[in-house]
Amino acid sequence: ASRGQLGEQALVVASAEIKDLYQNAPCGYHSLNGNGLIVEMNNTWLEWIGYSREEVINKMKFVDLLTPNGQELYSRSFPILKAQGSVSNLEFQIVCKNGSSLFAIVNATAIRDKYGNFIKSRSTVFNITDRHLAEEKVIAINNELEAFTYSVSHDLRAPLRSIDGYSKILHEDYGAVLDSEAGRILQTIRNNARRMGQLIDDLLDFSRLGRKELERSSVNMY
Repeated sequence: ASRGQLGEQALVVASAEIKDLYQNAPCGYHSLNGNGLIVEMNNTWLEWIGYSREEVINKMKFVDLLTPNGQELYSRSFPILKAQGSVSNLEFQIVCKNGSSLFAIVNATAIRDKYGNFIKSRSTVFNITDRHLAEEKVIAINNELEAFTYSVSHDLRAPLRSIDGYSKILHEDYGAVLDSEAGRILQTIRNNARRMGQLIDDLLDFSRLGRKELERSSVNMY
């Protein structure tokens, strides 16, 4: 084979490798034209959403795959992409062909002609469905924990109030006939009941830590 033929063969092989990398990469790739029409989409992305290439390319718009919240985000971000040239870390909920949901993060840059006119987007898509489901599970567990903690603390408050209240009545009504040691014991009971109440409040505050905003404060390092 001549040197030219070998060069052509090498180009064919390299082109096939690049095409395979694009089509079967572990992330999704797509391109949208200026109207948001999907003009390119790799096999990985198509498999995620369950559509065939013929159903999507030059027939569906990206916005057609989105939930209402995603459509609102898209309507704000696509003009920014065309005007500024890039958008980053946009999280969308995708509606697959079978009706299931897929959660994805999209990053995109603009491809322009020599005059600066927008031709199409170059977009990468990362499937974060597993992460999203894990986060939802953690949120659910935290909600259950908070509800349980509130219920337990509420049930503990009633007997504590009784202990403190009856100790107070006993001290006020019979304090005159009790010796100093009995008075001290009653006061100790009341002090510990109030301390237990504070511990319950602290437990509730701890259970709500995940929902509180971070607060800045000065710390004395000396």
